[in-house]
Amino acid sequence: MAEAFFARQLSTEDIEKRIQGFPSWLEIDLDAITHNLEEVTNRVKVEVIPCVKTNAYGHGLAPIVAHMMKRGVKQFLVAKLWEAEQIRDAGLDCEVVSMDPLFSDEHFDAVVARNITHTVYQKGTADRLNSAAERIGKKAEVWVKVDTGLGRVGVKWSERLNSLSIFLHSPSRNHRFILNMSEDAELRQDPSGPDGGGQR
Repeated sequence: MAEAFFARQLSTEDIEKRIQGFPSWLEIDLDAITHNLEEVTNRVKVEVIPCVKTNAYGHGLAPIVAHMMKRGVKQFLVAKLWEAEQIRDAGLDCEVVSMDPLFSDEHFDAVVARNITHTVYQKGTADRLNSAAERIGKKAEVWVKVDTGLGRVGVKWSERLNSLSIFLHSPSRNHRFILNMSEDAELRQDPSGPDGGGQR
């Protein structure tokens, strides 16, 4: 829980002692983080899922996540599995989505066991998550990643319906979102799609 995380933190006096002798340090204004979060939330009018990769962009992963949890944020996105595990190690029970490629059974098992949502766009990854879920005895949480034009990774837009029909039918996985990557910020109709124009 976020409250418990902050209750374990050092006192101001202890922090001041620890920084003695260092030539420089960062002081993060959590009120500014709150202001920015409120500005974004008020503009988009939907749930905000902050990306906190790379140590929350140098701000400090666990404290930033804990602070935003106290402000109502329920889900966070990370780039690496170890970042998701760091959030769990801090005792934070928010939902965490990892985009990191997984290679070993140990990593697949960790994702399922620690309630980390994983992004999938290849059948092999989905199958290995199924196997991990069966070994551990719980469902794997999954986002399906669809590439809508950026051309990096993800299910191709033209293949989305066939791929989603494969990904979305498994008793060992929960699917809650579809994550897409677009080349621009506009939603456009694609008349070439087999469904007559699925919206990007």
